[in-house]
Amino acid sequence: MSVTPDASRQPATAARDSGVEQASRFEAVIGLEVHVELNTATKMFCGCAIDFGGAPNVRTCPVCLGQPGSLPMINAKAVESAIRLG
Repeated sequence: MSVTPDASRQPATAARDSGVEQASRFEAVIGLEVHVELNTATKMFCGCAIDFGGAPNVRTCPVCLGQPGSLPMINAKAVESAIRLG
């Protein structure tokens, strides 16, 4: 059995591609994730109050906890505020 070298493969040498040439093959894509606090009385996907300063984990419901079978309802005032922000 004879093994023939693959002509399409190049040896790993310093003469191959420099780091700059390799980097120029890629395109930088930068994304932004923006968080805002809207002036609403309830959370975005449920009717739980958003008051601060209470005991931990008292303003929760099955939707907040992500329990199976719970169906979120979107806060209409939050959607309206987000549309106004653009």
